[in-house]
Amino acid sequence: MQNKRKMKLGTQVGSGFAIVIVIGLLVAIFGRMHLVGLGNTTDRLAKHHLANLIVLQELKDNLNVTIKATLRMLIATEQKVLEDNQKLIEATSAKNTKLVTQLEENLRATEVRNILGELQQNRTEFATVGRQAVALSLSNRQAESIELVKTQLEPIQTKLFNNLNSMIQLQRDYTTQTATNAIEESYYDGNSLLVLAVIASLFGAGIAWLITRHIKKQLGGEPAYATQVTQEIAQGNLAIPVDLASNDNTSLLFAMNNMRKSLSSIVEQVRESSESIATGASQIAAGSTDLSQRTEEQAANLQQTAASTEEMSQTVRQNADTVRNAAQLAQAASNTAAKGGEAVGNIVITMKEITDSSHKIGDIISVIDG
Repeated sequence: MQNKRKMKLGTQVGSGFAIVIVIGLLVAIFGRMHLVGLGNTTDRLAKHHLANLIVLQELKDNLNVTIKATLRMLIATEQKVLEDNQKLIEATSAKNTKLVTQLEENLRATEVRNILGELQQNRTEFATVGRQAVALSLSNRQAESIELVKTQLEPIQTKLFNNLNSMIQLQRDYTTQTATNAIEESYYDGNSLLVLAVIASLFGAGIAWLITRHIKKQLGGEPAYATQVTQEIAQGNLAIPVDLASNDNTSLLFAMNNMRKSLSSIVEQVRESSESIATGASQIAAGSTDLSQRTEEQAANLQQTAASTEEMSQTVRQNADTVRNAAQLAQAASNTAAKGGEAVGNIVITMKEITDSSHKIGDIISVIDG
């Protein structure tokens, strides 16, 4: 009953592997969660910080293009050069408008957004003053245009570059901080996974050790030794010694040792029974020989008895003939006796008649005498 309540070997091994697999899955889930977090950080770094840096740098480059185009218009003498640079300024301004809109959508830090607001105001002023300078250049009033650029456009340009440099620096700081956090997070996640892997390995090794220990306890020793003992017993070697632990009374080797002892006892009993049977067989053989001799003697006696019986049979047949003759004589005597009986009866009747006659004579005489 107690053995039935014990967990089966397959269940034990399956449970151990299931626990190890669950631990491995937990480690994998933990690692995936942290990798997802690291991926989000990398995504934020790539799609926001680095992208914003690229946009800000492009915005700064476009601002340089606008300034250079404005300066070329101040010194240009040909109408085509003025028109080409004006088109370049308008195209660059349109690009900057798209870039600023993209920044408004992507920038999340309050500090950067505040600077972006200042950038928008300065950019509007820069565009207004720039258009005025371009208009003066197109009207061949380069001196006034140059004066406007020096007095109004350059201070606004300085503010714009300060705004852009501040935003670029903040984005670089954010990018550096995010990258540093990602590196630290990756180190932490790597170390955490390593620790969890070590813990899982130790736990799995512990489970394997417990299962192995339990299996060896059930077997009573190493599986190879149990197999060797089983093969020796199967080959008929019942004298093989079985090494058991001091308090082992439930293992397979313990049961096999008991089986070996039982088989040895049974074999000993069979050997003793075989010897007894051999002795009895010898006695039976001797008795059979004696019985055979007696049977031969009885056969001789029976032959003599048969001869005597044959003689008695002949005597009996002769006696039977004599008896039949005696019976015939007895029948004849009986018939003669019957006839004699009738004669005696007649004599008795005659004598009775004589007696009666005598009585009558006596009566007559009495009367005469009387």
